[in-house]
Amino acid sequence: MRFISFGTGRRGCVGVKVGTTMMVIMLARFLQAFNWKLDPGFGLLSLEEDDAMLMAKPLLLSVEPRLAPNLYPKFRP
Repeated sequence: MRFISFGTGRRGCVGVKVGTTMMVIMLARFLQAFNWKLDPGFGLLSLEEDDAMLMAKPLLLSVEPRLAPNLYPKFRP
C-alpha cells in the first residue's frame, strides 16, 4: 500500500512503513472488536464507477461490541 500523503522518492517520509503498519493494525482491530451491519433502510450499495473520489451517498453502518464489556472501558452503548 502506498499513500501519496507520505510523499515519494528520496524525500519521502521515513516513517511510511510504521504509519502504514499502524493503520492496517487499527483497521484489523476495529473489524475484530465489533459486529458491523448496514443501517436499516440503507438499501443496496451502488458499486458503479465514477470520476469523483467521493461517494454520492455515505455508507451508514451500525456497530455493536463483539468482545467482553470489560475490554471496552470507555465504550457506552
